[in-house]
Amino acid sequence: MKIRTFYCVAMALLLIPVTQTSAAQSLNGEPSFMNWQLKRLFRPSEQQLQAEQNGFIFIYDGIKSNDVEKVMQEQFHRLDSMMFTGIIITNEDGEPVIDPKTGLAMREDDGC
Repeated sequence: MKIRTFYCVAMALLLIPVTQTSAAQSLNGEPSFMNWQLKRLFRPSEQQLQAEQNGFIFIYDGIKSNDVEKVMQEQFHRLDSMMFTGIIITNEDGEPVIDPKTGLAMREDDGC
């Protein structure tokens, strides 16, 4: 019985950071599953920068068009290491433009 209690407590402690992460929002309101892409775009680690210097290209998917424009202005020197697909079209306020027929955010046609 003690082993089972220990196992349950250990699992609960391991799951706390996961539940906190999934409830988190980034500064610009992106869901937590998108945070890592924005972090990689605007605050890359030294290892990520080194990989880019070595020719690594990273494909970003579902990034808002206003974030892509910000990358063009702030991270222009790194653009050769980036590819964007499924760019979400945003309005002047940076909010996704919603397709009235589907109710989903509109995406740019990337030709793929």
